[in-house]
Parts: sequence; C-alpha cells; structure tokens
Amino acid sequence: MSEPEGPRPDNAPASRQRRRARPVVVIAAAAAVLLMVGTVAGGFVMMWDEAAKPAASTGKERDVSVFFCVRSSSMPKCRASDAAAGEKDEVRRRLEEMAGVRRIRYESKEQAYERFKKLFADRKDMLEGAHPGDIPDSLRVRVADIGTAQALKTELESAPGVDTIMIHPLGRV
Repeated sequence: MSEPEGPRPDNAPASRQRRRARPVVVIAAAAAVLLMVGTVAGGFVMMWDEAAKPAASTGKERDVSVFFCVRSSSMPKCRASDAAAGEKDEVRRRLEEMAGVRRIRYESKEQAYERFKKLFADRKDMLEGAHPGDIPDSLRVRVADIGTAQALKTELESAPGVDTIMIHPLGRV
C-alpha cells in the first residue's frame, strides 16, 4: 500500500524535516564565510593603501612606495621587462618637482631582496618562490600629507616603468 499524496502530516518523521532544512543552513554558512573573507580582504587593502582617506588626515606625513617594473611583474603595462633607467630618472625628476615631497630615497633590487628575506625569514615557502630579480627596486618617498600622497599616486601610476604605488602610514615602510 502506498502513502496518500498531499500535504504531510505534522507528525512526519524528523529526518525528512531535517533534510529540507540542510540546504538553508549550508547556504547561510557559505554566505557567512564569504562575508568574513571579504571583510578580511578589505581590511588588508585599507591597511596597505590609505589613499581612501580624504583630507581629514592633512598635516600628517605619509610614506609612499613607487615600485618599478620587473620581468616577473604581473602588470600588463610592464610588458614582462624591467623599467629602463630613463623611465626611473623621469619618475624621480617628476617627484623632485612636486610640492609637498619631503624626501626621496632609492631602494635597489638587492636592498629590496635583503629586506624581503628579513621580513619573511619565518616563511620558507615565500623565500623559496622569490629570486633576487623578482623584488622590484623602488623610490621610497616621504610626503607632507595624504593629499600630496594621493596627487603623487594619481600623477605617476600610469608613468612608464611604474608597476605599483602604495601609500603607507608614516613609518610603515
């Protein structure tokens, strides 16, 4: 004899009711995990690039890193090649002419690689995957305030030979 069709009685077995509830619980858990991952990723972005803060921070110096292209760069504009000496010189010249630039310091690939090794000394996986030519040389720039930092980034982010520009709170570089 078969079960009659139609609505199930309220005393239906608990296992059937639980089976229907599982997809809802799984979807809710997945949404919570995605939200948490997005929040953490967003926090890292905000921590590294303070450019999102407008002139409320005016008066507080900032450090800016202008990273040059290297062969291993994933940025299409770098065309899998190192920045030319002339491109680096032009970026430095433009920085020297900008109001609010306090200091410019060049960091070679070798110096950057040594700093990278110290930073990630406890991460063998990171050290094994990186080679001296992979870590870009850069200009480390101290600017008067966040407004100057944002102007610098806007002006130079599309300059030939420039891979990435990052704005940091003072002393984080």
